[in-house]
Amino acid sequence: MSRYRVAEDQFPETLDSLVPEFLPALPLDPFDGNPLRIKTTDQELVLYSVGPDGADDDGAPSDGQARAGDLTFRLSR
Repeated sequence: MSRYRVAEDQFPETLDSLVPEFLPALPLDPFDGNPLRIKTTDQELVLYSVGPDGADDDGAPSDGQARAGDLTFRLSR
């Protein structure tokens, strides 16, 4: 993400934008086998996995006690 941002002066809108120049293939979510997801807002980019519950919560952070939400990595714009 950071290398793309330096090259393009913005974060990618999709993970497909990173292949093949920045990644050899799309990274897969170990919980459902689909590509990891990204969500962009005015403030940040969120790279996320559906997490152990297998539900796509649109990048909502995981709540360890409720065992819901996604596993997220956030980058500020």
